[in-house]
Amino acid sequence: MGEEHPDTLTSLNNLAGAYDALGEYQRALKLTKKVYELSNKVLGEEHPDTLRELNNLASEYDELGEYQRALELTKKAYELSSKVLGEEYPVTLKVLENLAVKYYALGSHEKALELTRKAYELQSKVLGEEHPDTLLSLGNLAVEYGELGNHEKALALKKKAYELRSKVLGEEHPDTLLSLGNLAYEYGELGEHQRALELKEKTYELRSKVLGEEHPDTLRALNNLAGAYDALGEHQKAVELAGKACEMQRKEQGKKEHDGLLKRLWNCTKSLWK
Repeated sequence: MGEEHPDTLTSLNNLAGAYDALGEYQRALKLTKKVYELSNKVLGEEHPDTLRELNNLASEYDELGEYQRALELTKKAYELSSKVLGEEYPVTLKVLENLAVKYYALGSHEKALELTRKAYELQSKVLGEEHPDTLLSLGNLAVEYGELGNHEKALALKKKAYELRSKVLGEEHPDTLLSLGNLAYEYGELGEHQRALELKEKTYELRSKVLGEEHPDTLRALNNLAGAYDALGEHQKAVELAGKACEMQRKEQGKKEHDGLLKRLWNCTKSLWK
């Protein structure tokens, strides 16, 4: 079929995605670059598939911590997507959201706030207030207000995000639990430590139930709960919970190292029989 055939490009794109999922970002970057260049050559710079690959390429640079390069490519993707598909097209709105995140990563919080607000307003209009993409932008907007020190505004938006996600996704959905944790954090920032404690307890209990006690997100929630007790002066309780989290993290790490050793031994054994 040749490397420029659409099926070949799809296969390369899938392979890049697999490497990305495995955390092998350099390999993913190399393949995504190739797919973007071939797509650009075969389909043209303004084709929707090429624009998608440009956005993917920016994401790979982001994963590698090359935030300035990621920003440049996402800006280009947004400008082209706005021109070709229109400013209110769902794909363009997604790229706009990504662009705001790139500014956030570089510490440009005023610009990130401006773009996130724009994304949220357009998504609310085009997709509706309860659409997952709109809810994601709402959560990001709340974070931006918090970063800029406007914790009252951040709290109001985080409350709204949590209530809408609970309604749309259910109380135990990972995104709802993320919103609940964010809401608890904001109460802490405003000095309402008792309310923060209550919400962090709820977050930990639900994460334990849904994800299991040893899941990284559950352990993070347990550490946050320890911090809430510490803020209320209950230092002994805080130490106990932090110690529990630490012990479980060590246990989980040991399990991963053991599984890794078994995998290496198995690969070695297979190579002996080749």
